[in-house]
Amino acid sequence: MSHQLLSDAIDDFLRFRRSSQIKKSTIKTDTTVLKRFLGVAGNVWGHQINEIHVIRYFEDASRTRQPQTLRSDHNVLNVFFEWCRHTKRMELTPAPMFGRRPCLWWKTARRTPASAR
Repeated sequence: MSHQLLSDAIDDFLRFRRSSQIKKSTIKTDTTVLKRFLGVAGNVWGHQINEIHVIRYFEDASRTRQPQTLRSDHNVLNVFFEWCRHTKRMELTPAPMFGRRPCLWWKTARRTPASAR
């Protein structure tokens, strides 16, 4: 396992995503989510990231983001952590996102009354 700061791992991941012909809008979303995660977690070593960092991120993000956006954040972090584990920037276990369910936005979305349709 190589030791790398979170900011460097994020830069490498985004470079990897750009080289994989991923859509620019997807890379923009990845960048936004990962920079926000960096702001919440701090520039820690990649192997030190754990579920506490993820919990703090979602606590912070849930104050200003809608459930559907939180689901997108969940997907971005899942892909990033899987990439980190695959490239040996993080240990294989424990996975920081293990057991964390994505936000079920359709259960929390506002329902429009039938009379207003």
